[in-house]
Amino acid sequence: MKKFSWINRLTMLSLCMIYLFGCTYPIKINNLNEFLVSHERLDERVKIGILSYNGPSENRLYFNMVVDALRRHPSTKIKQDLILGKSKGNFRPDCYLSILPETSYEGDNINFLTTFPGFLIFAPSWVGYKYSAEIHTTVEIFNRDGKKVDTIVLDPRYKFSHMDFERGFWAYTGWWIFYGAGSLVSAPFMVRYDTDATPLFQNSIRNNYGDFVAESTMAALKPLSSSLTFVQSRPVEAPVSGHSSSADVGLRWAVVIGISRYQHAGAQLPNIRYADKDAEAFYQFLTSEQGGRLANSNVRLLLNEEATFQNMREALFNFLSRPIEEDIVYIYFSGHGAPEPGDRDNLYLLPYDTDPSKIVSTAFPMRDIEAALEHHIKAKRVLVLADACHAGGIESDFDTKGIGGTGNPINNFLKLLSETRPGRTIITASEAEELSREGEKWGGGHGVFTYHLLEGLQGAADSDGDKIVTLGEAFMYTDKWVRRDTNSQQHPCLSGKIDMNMPLAITK
Repeated sequence: MKKFSWINRLTMLSLCMIYLFGCTYPIKINNLNEFLVSHERLDERVKIGILSYNGPSENRLYFNMVVDALRRHPSTKIKQDLILGKSKGNFRPDCYLSILPETSYEGDNINFLTTFPGFLIFAPSWVGYKYSAEIHTTVEIFNRDGKKVDTIVLDPRYKFSHMDFERGFWAYTGWWIFYGAGSLVSAPFMVRYDTDATPLFQNSIRNNYGDFVAESTMAALKPLSSSLTFVQSRPVEAPVSGHSSSADVGLRWAVVIGISRYQHAGAQLPNIRYADKDAEAFYQFLTSEQGGRLANSNVRLLLNEEATFQNMREALFNFLSRPIEEDIVYIYFSGHGAPEPGDRDNLYLLPYDTDPSKIVSTAFPMRDIEAALEHHIKAKRVLVLADACHAGGIESDFDTKGIGGTGNPINNFLKLLSETRPGRTIITASEAEELSREGEKWGGGHGVFTYHLLEGLQGAADSDGDKIVTLGEAFMYTDKWVRRDTNSQQHPCLSGKIDMNMPLAITK
């Protein structure tokens, strides 16, 4: 009986040892820190087309890890399953990526001790089953014409161990004659990967591996500006105290338009809750000390009933013909925009008095915006901020989702317009295929874009602490927080011949 009691105690001690040491971790990745990387930012966001995956199905998960990491990156806009050299809807990539991961798993020598003999489990349970996994990853970079410009090869090798109660105790102790004898014969000749560890391993390295490949890819893209098209020059054009430039300092002018209530509001043309508040808040900023105290005589504010077709035309064609070349012009619009029913190549901003049954004769053509910028506004520096694609917007033929469900083309038109003349910068609240959000949670009632833009201009975007908020700082701050607040459903877009050092605000 004493001997039996001693055996029971030893068994209980054994179980405790296995529980404390063998069950404390299902998986350990021992060298994650080797693949930690810092974010590689580009001068402006690059549109990347991901080519369709054509590797083994068991490696698709690793492909998805990289794509997810690229999608999270602050300097990218991603579309998947593209064909090399082809666009997807309104999305025209700046470059294409082919991503091919190949995996191999193998066991460490300690596995011999772990599996031989199966009934001596104490020491092996402290270290677990030892493995290494190598994810050989090839990323090919193509320009928008389909020509290969670079190939990067990465070989992250993860070292990890796996241990759990069921695997460590029951499989190799409870039935050691069946399992342990097999291990005793096989261990000296082969090393077997424990398939129980595979999903645990993949889940543990998901962000680490994805970020490692994504950041390595972005680092490779940065010096390729001569082969790709997304990096544009950044000449310093707008001077301010502490910012040198050879250009003369001119006056500043602004037209600010916000339309929440429409004269012919209804199912086809619904009202917007906070567009007028957004415009008024931007006007208040421009005329404040932080915004440079823009003179009232140099700004035209049109809200709701004041934003008629005639008043908008007078402001853009007559009022903004007064600035000279050295001056700076701001144009802010928050309201509805839509294509013409039946001919969606004709695009319009919708003034207060737009009649949805007569959109051609009562809405403001985007071609007139182009004409004003090209022929009537002489200022060399023009900044346009547009929030014309509101969620819950125009229905039926005036659907803000645009042609074939690919999104409101207003933003895409503005982007193309920005590229026609140096000094013209356009920021839209969302990408061409997206809608913009508004709600009470943003400052008691604002659009998410304008709320974070003004928050940044009032000092939150001053990343270098020099008491001046530049265009680059303001956009980076706004872009980050809009994406965060909308779960990456809305992406502000910056386009044009951009001076990222152009000062926009002075902080207190």
